[in-house]
Amino acid sequence: MADLDNFACNAISKQTGTDVKRLCIIFLILSSLNSPAQPIDERDFVSWTSTMITLRFGNSPYTVQTFAQTRFTQNATQFQTTVFSIWGLYRIMPSTSIGVGYTILTPINSRLLDIAALQLWHDRRLFDVPFSLRFRAENLTWRSPDDFFVEIISALRFRLRPELVIPIWENYGLLLNNEIFLGLSEPIFNQNRFHIGIRYREQGLIIDALYQHRFINRIVGLPDRIEHTLLLNFFYTITL
Repeated sequence: MADLDNFACNAISKQTGTDVKRLCIIFLILSSLNSPAQPIDERDFVSWTSTMITLRFGNSPYTVQTFAQTRFTQNATQFQTTVFSIWGLYRIMPSTSIGVGYTILTPINSRLLDIAALQLWHDRRLFDVPFSLRFRAENLTWRSPDDFFVEIISALRFRLRPELVIPIWENYGLLLNNEIFLGLSEPIFNQNRFHIGIRYREQGLIIDALYQHRFINRIVGLPDRIEHTLLLNFFYTITL
């Protein structure tokens, strides 16, 4: 994966200068979190396909988002889960928004997972390159699929994701982001997701075709896991 990152950074820096190369190096350092010191006992190729619809209400600072994602595991041949989310966002300034969301996943290993979350999103230009920073605080609750109100276990975690979209040609850009997952119980660093790929953007539509390298640092007694993920995202924005 490091060779792929180096190739992308070197190719882009020839066109956009040393500042972008410095940003790429930062993301390369972050992606090294996906290289654990201990041998990995589980590896898999998976695929995720996502659709998000954003509803804007004229010039109102309020926004509603709905999100759905299907995940396939076991070399992308076996259905794993579907993720459903709904978010309410409020833009507190042109570049910054806050929001609350609720997510539920269809049962995995006889458990139903739901997540209540608080999000802060900030956009800016860094060395004239679009840059965003997303922070989420999430409360995860695993429940019995037979009785939704029976809690099996609950946990709190935090997610931090910086993202760059480096212009390549017309509506296309190189997307780089890295998301770190931290919890309050062991292991405190429990997951990392690194993305690299192509973003296509036009008015009201974004399409991402990405490679995701996902490292899951599990509790003692369970094997750590690496997933090589093909990720396809469709984002639609509708202004009412």
